[in-house]
Amino acid sequence: MKEFYTRELHNDAKKFPLHTPDGKKTKKYLMISGKDSDHFRNSKAELQRRVNAGDFADIDNEALYVACLVSGGNFVKDFSFDSVVTLLSEAPYLRDDAHEFGCTHGNFLAKK
Repeated sequence: MKEFYTRELHNDAKKFPLHTPDGKKTKKYLMISGKDSDHFRNSKAELQRRVNAGDFADIDNEALYVACLVSGGNFVKDFSFDSVVTLLSEAPYLRDDAHEFGCTHGNFLAKK
């Protein structure tokens, strides 16, 4: 039955390199956990609590959702969930790429 399990594999966050809008590589990155990870599930629950409390009223919902995949990064001095939301709201191309990366099982499967 373990052949179907993905949670543990998705818990191992992977480095997602950031690029500029014109495609130039940078040394900046996000650490992204897979959509089946504990981090993602816990972040979504915390996000729901914050939304219910009135936080993020005027924020891009897609950016909020994708930010739940991100567990770290070096794109800003003081990393926080809010800094990720800002980055993904202001750079929708990164939001879309990070979402695709976090939702692609192959990015988290162990190599045999």
